[in-house]
Amino acid sequence: MADMENLSIAAPVQRKTNISLKPPALPAVTVASATSQDWLKSTMKSGELTRLRRGLYLPPQQDDGNDSSYQNYLRRIAAAAKQFPDDILSHESAAVLWGLSGFPLPKTVKFSTSNKGTINPKGVRRHFAHLPSGQVQQIQGIQITSLERTLVDCVRVLHIRDAIALADIAASTGIQSEACRVINSEMTNPRFRKKADAILTLMSPTSDSPPESYLRLLALHAGFPQPIPQLRVQVKGNTYYLDIGDLNVKIALEYDGEVKYTGSSVYFQEKIRGDNLRDAGWTVIRVTKHDFREPHVFIHKLRVLLSKRGYPPVSQLPVALQHLVLH
Repeated sequence: MADMENLSIAAPVQRKTNISLKPPALPAVTVASATSQDWLKSTMKSGELTRLRRGLYLPPQQDDGNDSSYQNYLRRIAAAAKQFPDDILSHESAAVLWGLSGFPLPKTVKFSTSNKGTINPKGVRRHFAHLPSGQVQQIQGIQITSLERTLVDCVRVLHIRDAIALADIAASTGIQSEACRVINSEMTNPRFRKKADAILTLMSPTSDSPPESYLRLLALHAGFPQPIPQLRVQVKGNTYYLDIGDLNVKIALEYDGEVKYTGSSVYFQEKIRGDNLRDAGWTVIRVTKHDFREPHVFIHKLRVLLSKRGYPPVSQLPVALQHLVLH
């Protein structure tokens, strides 16, 4: 029997988030044709510049403790933007320059261009697209798709796990779902339109991490009526935020990363938290990355639990996502 006197939930309150975007600084690019060969040879010899590709030079990459692959990708963006100044940085490349995260770095620097028959040199991918002026902005002198258009382009092409993670992070910065859905509906290319619309409908500003974003999709596919990220509950005078909580079925899904518990005191407090939630009638399920490797097995486990609680194990995901969520 649940201890209802110890459970207090005034409303499905979620943890509030407010993330400010901070576009990363790009390195200065020197174009060989715009400077003297003597000066270029001198700065190369002194180590002030290194050659990235023919005709393009940058300061050497600094070992400052940051992710070297990320820093190298920023260098590639800066160089490619010099090479194609009339193109518009787009898709995941634009997301990187906006300061968004939650997705793998792309293998190429991506642009949108209105020129048909464009070439794609090594390391660069140029998409043919006509962009309305309202969907183009500038960052550090580089033409780039607007934040909303960037998100739409990304969720269309990214794997569903990365798409929902990016959408949730974007939502936490204040991007509005409806504005993105309008852009998606007005794009002439219908490919992945339904998938993108479904992701944009589900985006949430309160998801705490990319794994929790994907976990919410799995919960919906299992049949959870209303899985809420970072649901706040008060139990025995304590306030807890559940990674994913559903008030209808009283099930909490808690994602355990590899570094979530550091030290015996943290582990002990987590045990007390779990005991208090169970005393108040919640079923707490621990989830790890291993569950994501066989999502169909995890989904079956959740559906058995839902059936025992009288809820039909019917997917609550939009149809456009149901065949994607397990792959």
